[in-house]
Amino acid sequence: MDAVFRRFFNWVWAAVGILLITGFYMIYLYGGMTHVPRHVHIMLAFGLAMMVIYGYVFFACYVPLSLHVSKKRWEEAGQVLGKIRQLVAVNLTLGLLTFCVVVIGMAGWL
Repeated sequence: MDAVFRRFFNWVWAAVGILLITGFYMIYLYGGMTHVPRHVHIMLAFGLAMMVIYGYVFFACYVPLSLHVSKKRWEEAGQVLGKIRQLVAVNLTLGLLTFCVVVIGMAGWL
């Protein structure tokens, strides 16, 4: 899992950067935060929350996981892996909620 996460996190860092750039550019195209629809505010809040969780997963979970694996502390590594799994599930849920907010907002229901 350590090797898989290493490759995965490289892609996620790139995705986070692209999401920030494109998201704030979209807000710029609307004329700023005061002109964007409500669903964009909600989408931004969910996106920033997901980025904070991702940062926590990387710095507070993955880095210790990698150290535990390098020192062959399998029990500790397993505990950290369980925490990562839970936080990834939270991020997945937030991502699905964000998608729903966008669909509902684009339909004009929000």
